[in-house]
Amino acid sequence: RAGPERRPLMALAVRIDVDGDEAARLLDQRLSRLRRLARTMHKEIGEMLVATARDSFDRQAAPDGTPWEPLADATIETRNRRFKKAKTKRVKGGGQTETKGYAKYKASKRTLVESGLLRQQIFPVADADGVVVASNRVYARVHQFGIGERSSLRSRRRMPAVPARPFVGVSDSDWGGIRDLVRRYTAEALGTQG
Repeated sequence: RAGPERRPLMALAVRIDVDGDEAARLLDQRLSRLRRLARTMHKEIGEMLVATARDSFDRQAAPDGTPWEPLADATIETRNRRFKKAKTKRVKGGGQTETKGYAKYKASKRTLVESGLLRQQIFPVADADGVVVASNRVYARVHQFGIGERSSLRSRRRMPAVPARPFVGVSDSDWGGIRDLVRRYTAEALGTQG
C-alpha cells in the first residue's frame, strides 16, 4: 500500500559526511607514496631472484629444483683438451698453488661454470612498474631456454643441440619472500605499519 515513508525509530542517529575532495587527496598521497616505494620494493625482489639464480649454479639445478642435464661427453672431452695444462705452479716462499688453467679445468666439470662469467653477470633491472632479472652475456638465453641443432655461421658445420638449463626463475621460497615484501611495502605506504 502506498503511503508516507516510514523510518525506524532511533534513539540516536549520527550522520557522517565525507569530504570527497579530502578523501581523494589522501588516497592520492598514499598511492603516490606506494609508487615511490615500488621501485625500492622491486629492487629488493630482483636482488632476491638474483641470489636464487646464482644459487642455481651451485646446486646445478633450476630455481624450482629440477636438476640440469649433465654435460655431454663431447663437451667434457673438449674441455679436458683445453685445460690439459699444469695443475700447480711454484710461488714465492717455496709453496705451490693451482694454476688458473687448472682451476678452470676443475670448474669446467660442472655445468655452466667454466669461466664463472655467466653466474657473475646476472643483475636486476627495477623500476616502479616491475623488475627484470637480466644478464649481459650473449649466451645466457641459449642456456636458459636451450636451442636445437643448428649450423654454425662461421664454419658451416652442424652444432649440437644445447638443452635448457634454467637459472633464472622464482623458487617456492622466493614466492613467500615476495609476498612478505609486498605486504611490508604496502603497509608502509598506507601508514598501517605497526
